[in-house]
Amino acid sequence: MSEIKEKYKIINTILDIVFTTISLLAVALLIAIVGFYLDYQQTKLVGTLMRVTTLVFVVQEFIRWFIVKDLKSYLKKRLIENILASLIILQYIIQPIGYLTKITSFDFIDITFVYFGLLQVIVFIAFFIRFFKYNAYIGRVKLHPVFITAISFAVMIVIGTLFLMLPKATPIDYSISFLDALFTATSAVCVTGLNVIEISSGFTTFGKIIILCLIQIGGIGVMVLSAFVASFFLGGLSYKMRVMVKEMLSEDNLSEVSIILKRITIFTLTFELLGVVLLYFSLGSNLNELDFNNLTLAIFHSISSFCNAGFYIIPDGLNNIGLHDNYFFLSVTMFLIIAGSLGYIVIYEIYIYYIYKIKKKIKKRLTLTSRIVLVTTISIIIIGSVLIIIFNSFENEKWMSWTEKIYHGIFFVISGRGCGFSTINIGQLPTITLLIVSVIMWIGTSPGSTGGGIKETTFTVIVLHFFNYIRGKEHVEIYHRRIDRGTILKSQMIFVSAFLVLFIVIFALVFFQPDMEFRDLVFESISAVSTTGLSTGITSDLITPSKIVIILAMYIGRIGTLSFFLAFSSEKEELKYDIPSEKIIVG
Repeated sequence: MSEIKEKYKIINTILDIVFTTISLLAVALLIAIVGFYLDYQQTKLVGTLMRVTTLVFVVQEFIRWFIVKDLKSYLKKRLIENILASLIILQYIIQPIGYLTKITSFDFIDITFVYFGLLQVIVFIAFFIRFFKYNAYIGRVKLHPVFITAISFAVMIVIGTLFLMLPKATPIDYSISFLDALFTATSAVCVTGLNVIEISSGFTTFGKIIILCLIQIGGIGVMVLSAFVASFFLGGLSYKMRVMVKEMLSEDNLSEVSIILKRITIFTLTFELLGVVLLYFSLGSNLNELDFNNLTLAIFHSISSFCNAGFYIIPDGLNNIGLHDNYFFLSVTMFLIIAGSLGYIVIYEIYIYYIYKIKKKIKKRLTLTSRIVLVTTISIIIIGSVLIIIFNSFENEKWMSWTEKIYHGIFFVISGRGCGFSTINIGQLPTITLLIVSVIMWIGTSPGSTGGGIKETTFTVIVLHFFNYIRGKEHVEIYHRRIDRGTILKSQMIFVSAFLVLFIVIFALVFFQPDMEFRDLVFESISAVSTTGLSTGITSDLITPSKIVIILAMYIGRIGTLSFFLAFSSEKEELKYDIPSEKIIVG
């Protein structure tokens, strides 16, 4: 009996090795065909290898059916892989020409090449799913959960950099440097929007698709996406993975993580799809005659807006002569930015609140977090817009009427909270306006959202603590609730860590770029650390050391400044002893 088990184990191991090998080969083949310019002979070779890879995938899955004891249990365990293999077998059965003929004949390569490319994606997805079935191993790694999250972003940035360096990612007459590819990938994954290369002209359609994928992954979060796959395709999450996702989502209840993952997916797709439809119509297109260019722009801009990334694929962005007065387009953009910056948790609570109020006639109270976020968001938009108008910030924009100045002022403030779109030339704004927007960028958006900054709740808690302290109140109270000391301490640590990182970034930029205006360097630093992406126009003129500084600033800002420092600490251990306390003189 033990001998049979051993043989089964060996065969299964061999099949796993084969599966892994063909999956990696499938990825290599996909990269070759979509990323490189191939001649006819190379194309034929890749086509043959793609078909052979698909055949091997089917065969190894088919062999597994005969070596398992409990076929029903096995099919349930490897449901995805078996469905994929069955679909591929069905495809070849219904084809008029046999598979072996296709291996040696390339008469049908133009018709089937795209299809086989998709098959390689399927094979890779199967490998990806298989990999995350071993998510329990992550729980054995003795690292701080934030560290693994930080590594996941770093890995995605590296992968994005390598993809952007593929020949087909940039125009034929242009070769992107490693540093510029790294800068662009970091900006996309960290949903910042700062660019050293014009996206509209510096990248091909393939390159723009890569950037869009990086924005989507970065906006939702690498670990959140990974956990989604593990949770809904692999039968659940390990405890460690739940903790990591909890940190990403700013969620306190571990048991709610899987449910929230599903809701986040629906939430994201719903808003982005709605955005695509509205933006498409705002460009003057209709369904009778599909305008592919406008549809492409709508898709890219919707995802970029919702993820608060600030990337655009048209020259001059929203300052483009055809868009800066398209108020339908700009209004939809503001709607998407606000939705993404509020985040799933707040919007879901608002939805539940009105469902209870309308259908059940019961008043359901919003959580303290949501109430603070909503009040702070509205306050920042109103106060920021009023200040921008009072200081006549758009005096150089001669084409604007006063009504347009008010509208664009509101847009600028909303975008400045985390997105980075602009309908005006920021470099021509007065210093007082840059200072106002810098504070708005520094505060940022809601916790658990796609935006950056120290977060609105952090800012509110710190301000409340300050005013309560000078009034002699021991506790911080708001809306008849007392904020616990742990939250106050964490808010202070976030503020201090963010200020420390910002100071280092400003110091480094001033040191490396003494020829540039101090106000421009400060604005660029705040924009990078807060992952906002607004710039006075100096990004493309930065020298190599400065680019590296901004790359690190964007990366740390996306992870969170406090989380970045925590990533290098060991997991929390409760001390089993106490030592005497003593007061020191401060202030």
